[in-house]
Order: sequence, then C-alpha cells, then structure tokens
Amino acid sequence: MTLHDVVCRIPPRFLLGVLLVLGGAQLLAPGLASADVVVCDDEIGEHLKPGSETTDLEVTGPCDVKAGATYTYRNVNIFLDRRMDRDRRYAGSLTFLEPRRGADTDFFAQSIVIENHGSLIAGSAAKPIGPEGRVTIHLWGPDNAPGITCKTDDHCGIPDEVWNSNATPTPTKCNAMEFPVDDDDLVNSIGRSRRGRVGQRSDRAPVKDCFYQYEKLDAADTDARAYFGHKVLALSYGGTLQLFGDKGAIYDGKERSECKEQDPSCTGTSWVRLEESIKPVLPGAPAPELKVDGSDLRAEVSISLEDAVLGGTARVPTLNGAVELKIPPQTSGGRTFRLKGKGLPKKDGGHGDLLATVEIKLGEPDPELDALMKKRRQKK
Repeated sequence: MTLHDVVCRIPPRFLLGVLLVLGGAQLLAPGLASADVVVCDDEIGEHLKPGSETTDLEVTGPCDVKAGATYTYRNVNIFLDRRMDRDRRYAGSLTFLEPRRGADTDFFAQSIVIENHGSLIAGSAAKPIGPEGRVTIHLWGPDNAPGITCKTDDHCGIPDEVWNSNATPTPTKCNAMEFPVDDDDLVNSIGRSRRGRVGQRSDRAPVKDCFYQYEKLDAADTDARAYFGHKVLALSYGGTLQLFGDKGAIYDGKERSECKEQDPSCTGTSWVRLEESIKPVLPGAPAPELKVDGSDLRAEVSISLEDAVLGGTARVPTLNGAVELKIPPQTSGGRTFRLKGKGLPKKDGGHGDLLATVEIKLGEPDPELDALMKKRRQKK
C-alpha cells in the first residue's frame, strides 16, 4: 500500500470490529519458523528495531517508524499491554514519520492488528505523506501461515459487557448498546498528546449500535482466536487507523457512508478495501517502481555493500506483488537479472520478462570500511 497513492482515512471508532484487507505483496517466504518477539515503546527507551522474517513486533507504547529505512516482521500487534502492569495508562501507537526527499520507508509484515486503544498513524491532515518521500506497507508471507491473534487477551481487549451483548446473533434483532461504554478502561486512548492515555473521553456523543462476537475467519486455522485471518491490516474494536496521503484522504464530511462526521451520532466510514500494493508504470502513469520496455518491465534494486560482496537477497516489485531475488556473491553494481515471465502480456501469448538492475548503496559513513579500502588501495 503506497500511502500517497491511497485515498483513505479511518477515524477512531468504538463500535464494530473492522477488517481492512489489503492486496499485499507476496514474498518468497521461509517455512513457518518459530518467531522471536521484540517490543517497541519509545517511552521506556525500547525503540523500533529492523526485525526479520521471523520477528513478531509488539507495539505497547509510542513507537516512531523512522523514515528512509526498511523494517521486516512476521506479525505486528498494537495494543494496551497490561500483562505485567494492570494499571498501565498508555497504549501502543505506531507512527510513521514523514519521509525526506527520496527517503522511502518500507514496512513489511505478514499481518497487523490494531487492538482496543491502539493506533496506527501515517501523516496528518496538515502534513500528509508525500510527495517528497513514500511510505509503503507490504503484506507478505505464505498462504498457509496461521492467522494473527490478539495480544491484549482472548477478546482483543473488548469489554465483557460488549463482547457478550449479542452472544447468539439473530438476523431480525439485536441487543443494541450505547457506545462508547462509559468506563475509564473502555474508552479509546487516542487524544491530542504525544501518547494515548487510557481514560481520555471521546469527543463523540454516544450512539446506539450492535456488536457481535468475533469468530475465526479462516476455517483452515486451528486457533479459534484467529479472528482476522492472514495477510491483513486489521482494525479491531476501539482501535484507530489514520492514513493521510499527499494525493488525498477521506476527511470529515466526505465519508462513504450517508451520514456526516459533523453529526456526533454518525459512525462514519467503518471499512474500506484497498486494491494492490505495487502497480506497474504504464505510459503516462506517475509511479516509479516499474518501467515499461515493450513487453518487458524494468526495475532498479538497491542492495547493501555487504550483500554485493557476500551475497544476499533483494525484494523486487512485480505485477503481482514483490518477490525475493537471490543476489550471488561478488555482484557488481549495474548487473541486470532477468526474471522470466514477470513482464507484460504479449500479443502472441505469454509474458515478457522483468529486468532487475542492481544498485549498490553504501549507507552512512563507516570508519572501518574506510580503513579497509585504504589498505586495499595501498596494496595496489
């Protein structure tokens, strides 16, 4: 999902759980290995780490995603963590910082769930993402991976009073409740301060609506708590998702629902489906990922000096999402790899190829690397 290409804003909600499914980037992923867990909470000095394909990320406090970097995780949970401290007064908030010119941010995750009190925010109405830089959220992983589960508790932090309000749904009637529930522990945590505090009151007047218990989304999942499935950006009850892009967002008064957000009884846009995450550059289109060359496509791929010398992998955008390209040792800058059949359809049948050209990025100044290069120069 390229934020500056997406028209989307989902404001805070206290009503039904929301599932936002993105057409995610498919990677050549490893098997279902066990995961290591990292925590991000800037409040206590636990800052965001780059992660890996077997890393689960728990966002339990304010967590800034620095611009111009690549982050890779398996599952990401954003939630109010009271497992060790029942009186904890702030929840997780994943915030993407505005990229500088050319400093694109790539955030890879198999699944992301924003639980009660949690928030995921990219940009703002005053400072949307783009056009100088780009933030892209990639959803990746094998199709048979298990669905993500909540970390708050088995009910995703949804109060029992709400969870049990319609335990047996019927098609003709329901037990409507007034939302938000008037209790300090049940109010969404996102306010005007740097971090969300539990107990802040909503600026919306109460509305009546019906809540139904979550159920397992994918029948193939063995865990009954896998309410959201896999390869999803899931917004649960009481969570906040706000995405502001340079090319637009859904602002107050422009919702897809019939009511207007100026009316405090309006629940606004409850869900929206976004299409695809990486699109080809067709003639006249402004996206930079892929360039058309007849029936072939061309892409530039950045790799580190270490990967160029020792070998590694690189993610390459295609028409159907990203794939991983194996980089052999001693790869020179400018070398082009051909991915057969990954291009555009041909008139006589079949597909063209995708040509990925390697660019080596040195990164920040490195004294050890400087010293090594000086020694090599002296030997010549």
